[in-house]
Amino acid sequence: MDRELIFNKIKKAAKAEKISLIVKLCHGKTVLDIGCAGQDLSINNPEWLHNKIKSVASDLDGVDIEPGSIRQMKELGYSVVSEDELKLTGKKYQVVLMADVIEHVNDPVEFLRFYSSFLATDGRLVITTPNAHGIRNFTSILASNNYSVNPQHTFWLCPKTMIEITQRAGLLFDDFFWLDEYYTVHDIRNFKYKIIYIINKLLQKLRSNFYPNLMFIVSK
Repeated sequence: MDRELIFNKIKKAAKAEKISLIVKLCHGKTVLDIGCAGQDLSINNPEWLHNKIKSVASDLDGVDIEPGSIRQMKELGYSVVSEDELKLTGKKYQVVLMADVIEHVNDPVEFLRFYSSFLATDGRLVITTPNAHGIRNFTSILASNNYSVNPQHTFWLCPKTMIEITQRAGLLFDDFFWLDEYYTVHDIRNFKYKIIYIINKLLQKLRSNFYPNLMFIVSK
């Protein structure tokens, strides 16, 4: 599909909540969860994403780069491997999930190429990442000449760069969703930032490209 056609479709794409959408996409499927231990919540939290996927997937494997996390998950009965161990399995999956991982890697194109090799014939690669054009970045600069970014991130990604990255990796566009903040106004204690949050929500409704996070779904 032509990239301008893809981008025009993206501008009009549906809005969704990250966790519930991922769980829905993984329901009844064989799933590979990349970076499964390094997610927002701890392994012992019942709201931990990997655990939610485990409750609905027909089969679930995780992969992570932290040996200590891998050992801990294995002790708790989870199926999790290192990247090198994954290469030896020869398994294929209906869903390969990259939940807020791609912005951490050295080479996103090569990263996508490697993990797309584990897709089944009907498989889909599900990628979530912060949106470089999220309105929070702009209002934070206006309010304090600062912005919030994880110091471990190596890339700012947006819909257009994601189109380019996925196409360079030889992947086909399937679907897209805008994702809201992963927290609510009730989680903010500072009054000024509560007001900024509300303003951000209003501006998101005016322009979808201001949404703070995004999901790309691609296939081979």
